Amino acid sequence: MAKTFQIGTTLYSFQLEYLTCRWSFEDCMELAAQTGGDRGVEIVGVMDHRCWPGLSREFERVFKSSVARWQLIPTHYDAYADMTVYPNLDDRFQFHVTQLETAKRLGFPLVRIQSPGADPIVEKLTRVAEKMKLKLAIEIHTPLMFENPECQALIEMVKKVSSESLGLLPDCSIFEDMAGVRQAQGTVAGAGQKTEYPPSDPAKLAGIMPLIMGIHGKFHRVVNGEIPEVPFAKIAKVLTEGGFKGWMSTEFEGGVLGDYPNSFEVVKAHHALMKRLLAQSAA
Repeated sequence: MAKTFQIGTTLYSFQLEYLTCRWSFEDCMELAAQTGGDRGVEIVGVMDHRCWPGLSREFERVFKSSVARWQLIPTHYDAYADMTVYPNLDDRFQFHVTQLETAKRLGFPLVRIQSPGADPIVEKLTRVAEKMKLKLAIEIHTPLMFENPECQALIEMVKKVSSESLGLLPDCSIFEDMAGVRQAQGTVAGAGQKTEYPPSDPAKLAGIMPLIMGIHGKFHRVVNGEIPEVPFAKIAKVLTEGGFKGWMSTEFEGGVLGDYPNSFEVVKAHHALMKRLLAQSAA
């Protein structure tokens, strides 16, 4: 885990170019080292490597050689397990364990899991993570705004398990006002979904600060170096004042490039913004 508040990149940010084969996985790893951030890299298992949820020797070689070549720091490994695909709890548990083993072999200290697919097996998974010396972080993602009772139930579950290996990973989608993005681009994947809850106030991060293990810096567009839909200035202030020590992974959702030529330049803009905001918060 980071000893300070640091800024990295999830390779999900490069999906526009990666999924259309313009950039290879190794290209994306190289670019993650050149954003102006702190060289942290997060990968999405299901998107970034074959043999998922397992691990091939070839991908392990490619990943570790890229980490060494570009002096990258593995931060978060994103695991998945859809409860509709794995309704049997034993199958779902083993599917998660396989991904924990993959993350461990690749050198990741933290595995991001999702809710509610993991809820019934969280405590059991936590005991595995403890033995493997891994952190397990459940993502708080829209529509699980803080005002949503399901979000509060999730927080209480983490508190009840009470383990240093289990925590939370808030996604900044819970603070995002999508109205501006919809106006800029007519339709955006996920933007048309109606939610019962308005964007949460970042001040509420203070109430779960001891549980926060990482952050997803989610956004859909950058406008002249700013991100109007996400209150990153307030997010940075609350986290800094709360003593957050970990990684924020820049997560460009691939919505609106605007005047930027590619996703790399968008990520660079977010890193520059966050570095400025963190400097202001620390002053």
